[in-house]
Amino acid sequence: MKLADQLRKIVDPSLCDEEQVYLSFLRRIEQGNLIKDENEKSHFCVYFLPYNPDTQKVFITHHKKSDLWISPGGHIEKGETLLDTLVREIREELDLDFDVGEIDAPFMISITEIDNPPQPCRAHYDIWYLISTDGGDFNIDSQEFHEARWVTLSQARELVTDPNNIKALDLLEQQL
Repeated sequence: MKLADQLRKIVDPSLCDEEQVYLSFLRRIEQGNLIKDENEKSHFCVYFLPYNPDTQKVFITHHKKSDLWISPGGHIEKGETLLDTLVREIREELDLDFDVGEIDAPFMISITEIDNPPQPCRAHYDIWYLISTDGGDFNIDSQEFHEARWVTLSQARELVTDPNNIKALDLLEQQL
């Protein structure tokens, strides 16, 4: 299935905090050129929030490029499905092999506006997944992250400043 078709299938108003996000997602899908190689200025990404249901902790990373505490994730690459991207990013960023069968549907979509003049990228259209895990240690990609750690939701709120990452934490908290 083509990426645009996958996106149309999963994008739903219930995954958005505002109708405008939903409508913008639909418009952006129709524009085509959905991956970074096709459109450096705006493209689709997959993010995931590792969560341990036993300890109720989340795993967050201090990202080098953005200098923000955020959830792991990344750009969709040519020929990948959403789940291909998710599994690749989990493997690359956490050195963890994850079974696609354990992945639920996305729990949120968001748009991240980017204001970083040296970079051509201006917007990420983000599909978010909640990844339930046992909370073990991950081998993080030291090229991409300053550090990473398991934290409680209240500790995460002290570190995380990105609005969409805060929304992801809010949604998780509502599910508890």
